Amino acid sequence: MPAVSICVPTYNGAAYLRECLDSALSQTFEDFELLIIDDASRDDTVAIAAEYSRADSRVRLCENPTNLGLVGNWNRCIDLARGEWLKFLFQDDRLDRHCLARMLMARVAGVLLVVCQRTVLFDPSAPAELRHIYSRYVAKHNLSQRFPGSAVISAQSFSERMVDYPLANCIGEPIATMIHRDAFRLYGTFHPYLIQLVDWEYQARVAVQTGLCYVDEPLATFRVHGASSTAVSMSAARSYRRDVIDELLILHEIVYAPAYRTVREAASRRRPRINFHGRLLNAVDRAQLLALEHHQVPEWREAARRYPKLRWASPPRRVKRWLTSSTLGPIVSVVRRFKRLRRGEVQ
Repeated sequence: MPAVSICVPTYNGAAYLRECLDSALSQTFEDFELLIIDDASRDDTVAIAAEYSRADSRVRLCENPTNLGLVGNWNRCIDLARGEWLKFLFQDDRLDRHCLARMLMARVAGVLLVVCQRTVLFDPSAPAELRHIYSRYVAKHNLSQRFPGSAVISAQSFSERMVDYPLANCIGEPIATMIHRDAFRLYGTFHPYLIQLVDWEYQARVAVQTGLCYVDEPLATFRVHGASSTAVSMSAARSYRRDVIDELLILHEIVYAPAYRTVREAASRRRPRINFHGRLLNAVDRAQLLALEHHQVPEWREAARRYPKLRWASPPRRVKRWLTSSTLGPIVSVVRRFKRLRRGEVQ
């Protein structure tokens, strides 16, 4: 069993794949496997990966018979990795040659997540608006600002800060992390229904349990270009899922999931108390309203089907106003809603 599995999930990534794989194979720490899992690419990705697997015994190539999608392929990497630690490296990105060595040196017993700084590289094809949005976001949300001078951030400290910033990714993309395989056994894998915040949700899920170790050095380069997954998720066609449903589901997890108990406890200690359930109710109202305004009702219904508690999280606004003016409101509203459900008028 190697110390580290460098996991490279690929899909039509021929343009930058050689640069990516060369950065992995140039590591000064050499006890690793380089696991490439291709998700039914239609370009030269598999041919390039096969060339590397023939040339170096540490390179292992697997091909999915059908396309699993981005998150599905990430989770496939977890299933097939042999290493004690998993280091994600995406087909567009590259590692500093000392990345594995520095991150392994930062380990602390019992902490299952190690994070480093990353450099953001904007390809000429990246739209100007995307560059502006991404640069501003990274400058505002990062571990150096959130926890200045900290090499080890405890689970309690991370939970306290997550109360203030539940939706802001201060860790970065998976390329900035190294995760012990026990984390996946204890806390599950990547959330299958999230788009933009899938990496943040999983990293936070681990950090609120074990804390994290932080290497304040730029040991990885994250490339943003016009066809990258980041750029695609920023497109208008996916804005409802990205900006509305993603945030709604993270609030749902904070309110209900056992993994986020420490965040709920931290919120209850605040004076005044932070009410995440109230935030969820407001998010459900917003999601329903925007679904109607932007013709995204099928997306809302699919989210509510997958997470049934969202259906009952908040009654319609007109019912809430009526409840405040009638002592019989609670009983009557339940009866009316039940009748509407039976008639199929409420989804």
